Amino acid sequence: MPSMFVSVGRVVLSRFSLTLRLSKIVCLLGDLDSDKSTALRVVAGIQPVYAGTVRINGEIVSAPGVTIPAD
Repeated sequence: MPSMFVSVGRVVLSRFSLTLRLSKIVCLLGDLDSDKSTALRVVAGIQPVYAGTVRINGEIVSAPGVTIPAD
C-alpha cells in the first residue's frame, strides 16, 4: 500500500491497512500525534487524500480527486 498524504503536506499514514469483520467492535490505539483521528476522518470521507486509496468492500471511496462521504 502506498503512503497516504493529506492536507498537512507530509506522509501521515504509511503502509496502513485495516480489515474489519461485520458486527465486531474495534479500537484504534496509538501514541499522541500518531494520526488516529486523521485515519478516521479519511475513512469517513471528511479528509481528502493526495496519494493512496481507501476501499470499503472493494470499492474506492477515497483517492486523489475522489472522496465519497460515508453513509
